[in-house]
Amino acid sequence: MYNFSIFSQLKHSIDFIARAGETFKYTKTGSVGLLEDKQVIVLTSRGGIHKGQPSDLIIPYLTQFLSFIGINNVQFILTEGTALGEEYIQQSHAQA
Repeated sequence: MYNFSIFSQLKHSIDFIARAGETFKYTKTGSVGLLEDKQVIVLTSRGGIHKGQPSDLIIPYLTQFLSFIGINNVQFILTEGTALGEEYIQQSHAQA
């Protein structure tokens, strides 16, 4: 997480992935994702503790985007507190 958002290279990739007629289509009732029956595993690390907090904008953002293109089977593996010291990092890795 960079300043409470995704990093620019990931946003750039998302802009290339979201393609009308390729990964989603327009219908009279709204957009429909075309990548059904896919699974995504997201690995992320954070310097602080954000899971389940209002400051966690990554999980909702990526969940919404992936759902938009039809992917609803998403697993997040988080390592948090990497700026809090080695002891906390080891604990976070064990929980991931």
